[in-house]
Amino acid sequence: MLFWGAPDSLLSNTSHDITGLQKELTSLPAGIQTVDIFNDLGEKLIIENYELAKDYNDQALLIAEETNNPAGIGEAKRNLGIVALQTGSIDHALQLLEESMLIAQQNQLKPLEARILWSLGYYWGKRVNRTANLDYVLKAEKLFTELQDDYWLTICAIELGWAYHHADDQETAERYFEQAISQSKKNGYKKLLTEALYGISGFYLNLNLKPHLVHKYLGQGLQIAQENNQLRNAAQIQMALGSFFRMLNQRKKAKLYYLEALEYFKSVKLYPNLSWLYQELGDITTEEKEYTTALGYYNAALNITDKSPSPEDLADIYMSLGLVYKNRDKDYKKALEFYYKALEITGGDGSSYLVKKLKLYIGYAYLSLEQFDNAAKWCEQGMFKSEISLNLSVLGCDCLSQAYNNLGETQKTLTYYKKLNILKDSLHKEKLSIQVNNLEAREQYEREIAEIKQNQAIEKEQSKTRTAWIIGGISLLFMSVIMGLVIANIKRTEQKNQLIALAKLRKELIANVSHDLRTPIAVMRGYVETLLMKINSTSSKDREKYLNIILNSTEKLSILIGQLFEFSKLESQQIQPQKEPFQINELLSSSLEEYQVLANRKGVQLAMDCPENTPVVYADISLIERVIQNLMDNALKFTPEKGKIQVYVTGDDQKVEVSITDTGSGITEEQQTVIFDRHEKDKNSNGAGLGLAIVKKIVELHEGVISVKSELGKGTQFIFSLPTNVS
Repeated sequence: MLFWGAPDSLLSNTSHDITGLQKELTSLPAGIQTVDIFNDLGEKLIIENYELAKDYNDQALLIAEETNNPAGIGEAKRNLGIVALQTGSIDHALQLLEESMLIAQQNQLKPLEARILWSLGYYWGKRVNRTANLDYVLKAEKLFTELQDDYWLTICAIELGWAYHHADDQETAERYFEQAISQSKKNGYKKLLTEALYGISGFYLNLNLKPHLVHKYLGQGLQIAQENNQLRNAAQIQMALGSFFRMLNQRKKAKLYYLEALEYFKSVKLYPNLSWLYQELGDITTEEKEYTTALGYYNAALNITDKSPSPEDLADIYMSLGLVYKNRDKDYKKALEFYYKALEITGGDGSSYLVKKLKLYIGYAYLSLEQFDNAAKWCEQGMFKSEISLNLSVLGCDCLSQAYNNLGETQKTLTYYKKLNILKDSLHKEKLSIQVNNLEAREQYEREIAEIKQNQAIEKEQSKTRTAWIIGGISLLFMSVIMGLVIANIKRTEQKNQLIALAKLRKELIANVSHDLRTPIAVMRGYVETLLMKINSTSSKDREKYLNIILNSTEKLSILIGQLFEFSKLESQQIQPQKEPFQINELLSSSLEEYQVLANRKGVQLAMDCPENTPVVYADISLIERVIQNLMDNALKFTPEKGKIQVYVTGDDQKVEVSITDTGSGITEEQQTVIFDRHEKDKNSNGAGLGLAIVKKIVELHEGVISVKSELGKGTQFIFSLPTNVS
């Protein structure tokens, strides 16, 4: 379940203190001023507290009608229309908004008319009518332009970003999100800036683009929201960060963000968000096979959803409960009860994605109960003339091939079995294609294939302890990666000298394995043996300590594997730079922004000196970004608290030189002569000794030069050059 869409918090602005407005009401007689205050309070609370918002707007409407105040009546009906929409009274919401529009037009209330146009756009967006959504918001934008209302123009830009994104006009969508960010910064709209950062992050992530920018923008948005006491926005971004890390399969981080957001939404009783969060937490714990915990989350969502207007949410929860009983207890009859409840709530509309999924799950439950006729019937319905995900197609074909096999229908069995194999291959390719959109995923492509084979081997091996299983898995994974890499390279080359080079590379890689993995594997083995020998006498505190040490060692192994894999690809010329012209200043500025948080934590000052007229360089942006990251990682690691890291750029019509200077401990003259060698590293470093070797390889691929200057106790300077012309 993916949470990422246009935020509701654009409807309200609780960044202002409402206490002052409430006090002001007590000292004023009923009239125009009190109508405005009641409407203002109602608008600010639309998202936070539906009931209180409705109460304030009802009071505003009553006084406005008694005092014949058209502006107050129109504003109150606009607000009440949005409240009705949020609480599920769809028809009443549209009626109120249209009545409000009529009042605004009859009385030539242009600002109110513009806000109602935006509200109607929001209404149709919630109703998934993309054409009407876009049409109304564009009309609102035009009117706000005439009124020169920059604040509402920024709100329109955010909504139009989402509208064009849903209309598949991604270029225009990105332009509107960037416009909203620029306008918010220029005018100091802190709340709207968090919304715009949230918007462009969701835009990139929905398209599976620029994950590093998604994380960066969400981090900036969260910091701004927290600094400005924007609790609603902060919680919303925490939900988005949870979704982001869940997509990266980092469940632990995802759960932390979800639980932080959960506390806020519980405090304000915002039921739709609470329902979604409980479902997400239930899904994560189900994936972790913590089924009893998952049941608790799903039941909590069920209680919340009873107060929420979405029948689809309710059906989704019943379906998830059925999956838990199927997976935890193998209780397929209980699972069927929940599936049928979910199907009843949806109305059984055969064209909806949720209904097709339910029918496939029902079919698979019948297959497990050996009711093969029912299994075939329901799965055929789930797949009939439908466009469903590859995951569900695989499930359906698997169920149908088994059901028809047991029913003795050989031809149908073979048909679905062939489809199943084709779909499994497509599913695997789809998962890999999603990952290869960024450099990191491309580097892991071959390891992904090797990991699949390794996992099959691991299933046959049953270790006595879970920790021992982890160690064996890592060893198998690493050896599979090495062999897969060598075999893949041999297949791609036909010339004798390349075969000789690859054989040499294989020997060097194996040498690196024995060198780099010796310490972390020895550490893990030692602590595992200690745990096994003292399994009944070790305290829980010591067990936790030993397991944390083992976990840290596995993380070091993961880094080692990644660096060895990256270096081997560079050395065997599998990576060729995709050169293009770009401003090195912009890349450096972006990279330093990403390191600013880490530098602040350590108390290290970051500074950059780049002339505005620096020539354009011709290079592979992603590879040069890797160079900068490695050098910055080194500089931060060895620069002490209150130290400084300075980046300089100089250039002419032939080349541009970048220097990164720190005030760290420095490097001896002897070490400087070998620091770029494959296996040289500082004795106090935990790295694999490949970071600077990788940097040198990338710079040399660009026909550049890298050097080092250092003095013990005073610091180190790395300098690399890049060409300014096409080579």
